[in-house]
Amino acid sequence: MHLFWTRGYESSSVQQLLDVMHINRGSMYSAFGDKRSLFVEALDRYVADGLQFTRECLVESHDPLQGLRNLMASALIEPSDEEMRRGCLLINTVIEQAHIDEELAAAANRHIQQFQCGLQYCLERAQKMGMIPESADPAQKAQFVRMGYMGLRVMQREGASRDVIEKLLDDLLDALRFGTA
Repeated sequence: MHLFWTRGYESSSVQQLLDVMHINRGSMYSAFGDKRSLFVEALDRYVADGLQFTRECLVESHDPLQGLRNLMASALIEPSDEEMRRGCLLINTVIEQAHIDEELAAAANRHIQQFQCGLQYCLERAQKMGMIPESADPAQKAQFVRMGYMGLRVMQREGASRDVIEKLLDDLLDALRFGTA
């Protein structure tokens, strides 16, 4: 997964994958079928690795907006420099594969859509608790948050500082709270 995450699907050769996994070609093809199937499995694992924390933040947090901030901060502010340079595997895949392999882009996008559903649920909870205006449309606001998150992840890969990212994250959440989004 880390080779795909660092280099992308197209730039990760089968030989590099074999070297990183310490297996031979026959074992890889026997276990995964092909590079493409291995990549889809890597996407699934990437999502599964973060699913519990995502659920805790978006669904189980007593303060939905603080949970949302904690989730976004964990990806945008707290990671190591290496993790910040890698960005988000799902977003990277959609960007890299959009016009090359629509099926791989769609696989990543399905996971992103699930994330958006979690965002919407979180914002519905926040609205019921009076944390965002009653007039807000949680589905539309979930798209807004997703757009902001994806934009911040791209800025992160470009090398924006943690301070800049944190300030923009706070602006994003303030726009939700005050209905200016």
